[in-house]
Amino acid sequence: MNPVYRMSEAGGCIKALTAVRLGYEPSEKRTSDDEERLLYYTWCEDIAALQLTNRGYVLEGGDTCNICHNRKGIHVEVETDLFNLTGHLDRRILTPNSRHSSYPVEIKSLGRFSSDNFKRHQFDGFPDYVGQELCYLQAEGKPGVYWVMNRDSGQCTGYIVNDFDNELNLPGFEKLVLPITFDNIAERLNEVEIFANAVQLPDVEYDSSNPQCKWCGFKYLCRSGNPTSEPTSEKLITASELYKESKGFESQAKDRYDQAKSIWTDHIMSNGLKKGDKFKAAGVSVSYGGQITRKSVDESKLAELVSSDILSQVYKESKPWEDIRPRITE
Repeated sequence: MNPVYRMSEAGGCIKALTAVRLGYEPSEKRTSDDEERLLYYTWCEDIAALQLTNRGYVLEGGDTCNICHNRKGIHVEVETDLFNLTGHLDRRILTPNSRHSSYPVEIKSLGRFSSDNFKRHQFDGFPDYVGQELCYLQAEGKPGVYWVMNRDSGQCTGYIVNDFDNELNLPGFEKLVLPITFDNIAERLNEVEIFANAVQLPDVEYDSSNPQCKWCGFKYLCRSGNPTSEPTSEKLITASELYKESKGFESQAKDRYDQAKSIWTDHIMSNGLKKGDKFKAAGVSVSYGGQITRKSVDESKLAELVSSDILSQVYKESKPWEDIRPRITE
């Protein structure tokens, strides 16, 4: 029996796809918050679909799938020699005057920044969406409609995707061609099967500039994404909790120090204190050093004025220390 991939994940990282295929667990489990978020997105999808029908278009679908009862949508499948794909198409738009009687509709409700990004770059900035849409079009065997709603403003934008024969014309819709083809998706999944059969993960590095990496649940498997081989080590978890706690204290301390400094400054200014004056309150002695500035050296300018030999005598190198750079991600 062929393995089954979800269409919504088919355009993902080959390493993450292989990890799922081999049974690796993501670093974070689905929570009740995730379920509520999914319900919210489904509600937004219904609102976006209503706006499409308000423009006079007739849609079908939108009910709970009769195959997967916990999901809305129209169940679609693609079968190949090595794998199968399954997905849930959001709607179909009925078009009696076009070449086909209906066309697949994918609805996206995006936040303000993502919506603006899609308007500027379309699918070039959303590789996951490309793979998903290619699978839907492959399953339906026809061009598709892409309906994007800015969920902050409610504004919707319509696109017609991969209409190579110019068979679907909807007023106000922009026509787009996806940057890759379904064959590229098939090749990627074929590679996944090869790695999975060899029980081996592809050598893919973590890329902090790639949104796919940022939100990936398997980035702990990448050398640059998580250098430890013990992502669930109790000691490492303790260290992370201590660091997050310390950062919280650090932030509170800075806020309180800034408040204290503001009060001291008001006292100094209102009482006309001079440089060198001191005052005490509640066991704290405050010395006023007057207004100061900080001088720095323009190293590039210095390098132009003196030789490298002189620079080597001026600079002093400290003792080495371990360069550890923690960053809170949750």
